[in-house]
Amino acid sequence: MAEIKINGKAYDTEKPCEVCQALKAAKIRMATGENVQELSVQSPITRQTVVYGAANMAALDGLIREYQTACEATTTGKRTRFAKRMRFC
Repeated sequence: MAEIKINGKAYDTEKPCEVCQALKAAKIRMATGENVQELSVQSPITRQTVVYGAANMAALDGLIREYQTACEATTTGKRTRFAKRMRFC
């Protein structure tokens, strides 16, 4: 039993449906700018404010696909996508 923290809450990785839903919620929060951080540096002469939001959306999409596939495999018992190969001679 491994745990992963998403938005401060611990999820069991053996329950892929819950992890998938939490990852989707985290993606929505990142896309809407809710996880934006602000850093302010002030000197006697100037004041600088930097706003950033660190996120790797491609990696997050990959994790969502991975846990979505695992969730569907546990609920239905079969894979959702597979490749068919054909060969013409």
